[in-house]
Amino acid sequence: MKKALLSVMFCIAAAAQLNCGIMIFPKYVLLDGENKTAKVHLVNSDEVNLLRYRIGLKNLRQNHDGGFTEEKLNKDILEHLIKYSPRKVSLGPKGQQTIKVTARRFDTLSEGDSVIYLTIAGMPDVQPAKAVESNGETFNISLTAIHEIALPVVVRKGRVNDKGFISSVKKTADFDKDPALVIRLERAENKELKNGVVRGDISVWHEDKMLGFIKNKYILPGNDYVDTVIKAEGIKELLEAKNAKNATLKVLFTAPYESGAADVKNIID
Repeated sequence: MKKALLSVMFCIAAAAQLNCGIMIFPKYVLLDGENKTAKVHLVNSDEVNLLRYRIGLKNLRQNHDGGFTEEKLNKDILEHLIKYSPRKVSLGPKGQQTIKVTARRFDTLSEGDSVIYLTIAGMPDVQPAKAVESNGETFNISLTAIHEIALPVVVRKGRVNDKGFISSVKKTADFDKDPALVIRLERAENKELKNGVVRGDISVWHEDKMLGFIKNKYILPGNDYVDTVIKAEGIKELLEAKNAKNATLKVLFTAPYESGAADVKNIID
């Protein structure tokens, strides 16, 4: 019987830094009539490896649970709306690269926010599998997971409704085993303005202690609300305490703490 030795290299995308060595800033791009061009900076923090990436665009629809569904791109519209370069990036150890993103033909846009995603996808070096033994009884398979990170690019025309508020806070279904809260961020009603991107920080407080925090949560145009799950330190003990009726929890939605940042969609292919 032949034996297979499986070697896996797995890279997971994170909001601020990919553990493969790439750092990205900003993670949210806003273009409007006054600022039609933005720059996204990539930095290879790895001191040894060369990193290669392919730059592209995706159309993602935000679901009410905070997840995303990919939808077909209208290439004709995108080619008129967004221009970006370069399309491929190679970063040597400690290397840096700037991606230039430009919005054009504002005259063809309707009032409000248009959102597209700039994707940065890893391009691993493909190497043939090497046999461990020459007799063919044992072989080695090497798998490399491709990581991709998607940054929201918002093109804004005119004034928009970008105000939101916390409308409800509930326990998760498995709260007893894994204590967490389901917090609903809802768009403030304003019939006079088109829907824009609502963006801010969500924090949970008990007295003067912050129990949990999610940085830069947002609602995209077309969505009236989005739910998010937040783990709060000591929340189960606090709610089950004898004096729980007197305990006061405060959930806040505030302006983004870090300028230019936002939560992003992570995709593992």
